[in-house]
Amino acid sequence: MTDQTNHSSFNNLLEKTHFYIARKALVDLDLSEGWFPDLPSDRRSALEQSEKQTNSINRGLRLRFGDKAKMLLPAQFHGMKLLHAAAHLVMSRLVFRQNQGFLDRIEASAQEDLEEAGFSDYLEKFISLFPPPEVFKGTQTNKQFLNSTSNRQTALEESLFVWLQNQNPALDQFSFLLTDDPLRHEASYRKVVQTFLHALKQMGSIGPGNIDPAELLTRPIRHAPNSLLEQLRYIKMHWGELLEDTPLLEMFDTSISLIQDEDSWLFFEKTGRENRAKHGAFFEKQAQAPSFVDLGGEPENYSVDSSWMPEVIMLAKSTFVWLDQLSKTYRRPINRLQDIPDKELDTLAERGFTALWLIGLWERSPASQKIKQLQGNPEAKSSAYALDSYTIAEELGGHEGYLNLRQRALQRGLRLASDMVPNHTGLDSTLVKNKPEWFTSTHEPPYPSYTYNGPNLCNEPRFGIFIEDGYWDRSDAAVTFKRVD
Repeated sequence: MTDQTNHSSFNNLLEKTHFYIARKALVDLDLSEGWFPDLPSDRRSALEQSEKQTNSINRGLRLRFGDKAKMLLPAQFHGMKLLHAAAHLVMSRLVFRQNQGFLDRIEASAQEDLEEAGFSDYLEKFISLFPPPEVFKGTQTNKQFLNSTSNRQTALEESLFVWLQNQNPALDQFSFLLTDDPLRHEASYRKVVQTFLHALKQMGSIGPGNIDPAELLTRPIRHAPNSLLEQLRYIKMHWGELLEDTPLLEMFDTSISLIQDEDSWLFFEKTGRENRAKHGAFFEKQAQAPSFVDLGGEPENYSVDSSWMPEVIMLAKSTFVWLDQLSKTYRRPINRLQDIPDKELDTLAERGFTALWLIGLWERSPASQKIKQLQGNPEAKSSAYALDSYTIAEELGGHEGYLNLRQRALQRGLRLASDMVPNHTGLDSTLVKNKPEWFTSTHEPPYPSYTYNGPNLCNEPRFGIFIEDGYWDRSDAAVTFKRVD
């Protein structure tokens, strides 16, 4: 019953008239009378509608500006619509539920501040600039539309959201659709918005994160002012209790994935364009796959002790963990390889082991440890797979400690083994700092939505190392980092 009620209330929300697209854009781009930015509750229908609407906009842009027109991408446009729908959801699920009659009080306050004539003039001007379908089609005059209390209050609510959209730098690409320039210097517009914000703040900390609704509505913009993708991620992560049991939750997931795909396309399209300009034609690096046709002619390259290899019985130990366990067993500090007791090696040999694989021997990245500590684990060590260099860690006794253990292990028929994977380098590794040309890099983020505003993870003053912001709020893996010299 609850799910049914929630879906019903969400559908009622979407059935409300939404009119936040400027009349000038509707006329200049010759958008049809049936074109309005409503959002169907079915995910597939919503995506198909956004694609059709984007095609209509782009067709109008091409007719108006020719080859200079900057086309919109459908996933970005769909994301913009989702931001608007999420703002309405805050009002309906949070504000109106907790404060019935909220819009009645907003209307009464605005009428008092602007006086009756000024209030009516403002609403008429607003719906002239941002027309609802009935007004744009001419089936109702401004006055006829505003005779309805519900319509007047919807116009007031849309006033707030038009203002909010124009405060969002991430929506600059849609400015020709959303601009409030004709209203920006109107005292009545500013008064309506301030009345709304003041009333929302007065409601107190009732939203997710214990913040007031005014703060809630603007928080995604402050979190990632220039990234629509990051704002959608933020809302999905922090507004979960509001999105729960609504189709919006699934729509956010889909939109985030599609915008990432569009960002990938933008990056590679731009790279291809730059390469064509640089090389005079389509440029592609040559890649030759190895041939395994004639393996008979390949030389054998086995180690000299090949008779030992088939009979190996290997024990793997995470080095730091093992040393900690030995310290507790022998009740004394055992922190280095040379401190491992002979008795322990005797025990391994007696049990039939012929090899000891030590995991995590190499010198580890300080940045890896810093990341873990910033994530709330003050005692964490660096990852064994984020290395500073392929030298035995000084903390484990260095090369001298390794030679000591190796000699004692061989006396007992134990071989030492460790893994060496060249690309297991830390963000601040010796190779990254001294051989940057060995790594794939670009002077710009690989995807336009990637940002690097977190803490500097490098201990050396001559470098700055910053991972992608999606890692810190756990909305994405840190697949890239920024190095600043």
